[in-house]
This record gives sequence, C-alpha cells and structure tokens, in this order.
Amino acid sequence: MAFEYFFGGEAFLLENNKVRYIGNLDIESDDMEKSLTDIINIEEANNDIIFSFKSDSLLLKPGSDDILIPNNNVRYIYNNSQLTMKR
Repeated sequence: MAFEYFFGGEAFLLENNKVRYIGNLDIESDDMEKSLTDIINIEEANNDIIFSFKSDSLLLKPGSDDILIPNNNVRYIYNNSQLTMKR
C-alpha cells in the first residue's frame, strides 16, 4: 500500500527464522523529502532494541495530528515484548 505522504512505520523482529511484529513507530522526519528509513538508527543494548532518529525535529502522529517536536533524544525502546516511546 502506498500514500502520497509518509506515515511512520511498522517494526518487526527477525529471530530464529521467524518474523514477529513488535509495534508501530508513529513518527516521521519533519522533512517531507525524507522517510523514516532515511533517519532511523537501530541498535541493541542491554536486551533492549533502541530506535533513535537522525533529525533535529520530528513529527509525531504523522498523517493525523502532525505534531512537530524537537528531537531531544526521542526514541522507541523495545523491551520485554513491549515497544515504548521515550521523549
């Protein structure tokens, strides 16, 4: 499915040849020419999977509310089967 604008992304975990849905990243770049995949950084630390973003500001709830926020270490953390956004 495709849209004219970017609307965040879905996150999946590939483990032991199995794909598991872990949640929605309801966030985007504030630059309409860049998608989430252009600005995302994914790393693993202390049993957490951390999704951080290379952008000075971000859009929360893109496509519905379009809330512009500064990127002050905004990240999603996946831990204990739960994906949580930290601001």
